Amino acid sequence: MTKKFGNFTAVDDLTLSLRKDEIFCFLGHNGAGKTTSLNVLMGKTKPSTGTVKLRLLGNSSRVDDEDQGDTSKVFDIREDAQSAQSLMGTCSQHDILFETLSTEQHIYLFYKLKESLLDTGINHSQKSIGQRVDELVKTVQLEPHRHKESQHLSGGMRRRLSIALALVSPSESSIVILDEPTTGLDAMVREDVW
Repeated sequence: MTKKFGNFTAVDDLTLSLRKDEIFCFLGHNGAGKTTSLNVLMGKTKPSTGTVKLRLLGNSSRVDDEDQGDTSKVFDIREDAQSAQSLMGTCSQHDILFETLSTEQHIYLFYKLKESLLDTGINHSQKSIGQRVDELVKTVQLEPHRHKESQHLSGGMRRRLSIALALVSPSESSIVILDEPTTGLDAMVREDVW
């Protein structure tokens, strides 16, 4: 994948193959193309050349080229960004929250939206969504603030909520993309996140 802005090449011939449960990170100085690469991977911007493919394989997913004889469902970010994005959880550098929704309302809303975007054959009941909301609220340690509107959360709590939203997925097959998720968090909270 290559991404150009005019004559400037921000990302030059990037090739990745990511597998289930694999952790991968981009490291580099400012202006190295990290965020641009993530924006292309997330479908926020189109690559100048190449593409991004997300493959749904039962209980695993990966981004790479298609294997011979594989019957899995493949989503090309250029052709079906909506379906591909529904299998991704993203946390960008800046919190994008609805000020008047509570912590649990955010998580519930994102779960329902993602579930409606992709027909994975998974039928979640109201109870399973409620259980998932409970799990995520506990995971990001926001239980005492689950009913607070996001406008009343501290910066660190808002960041935790953004991370929880990245973990929302209608399927076990998902990719989570975090772009500087601990920006603005103090050292103790940063350690909790990782």
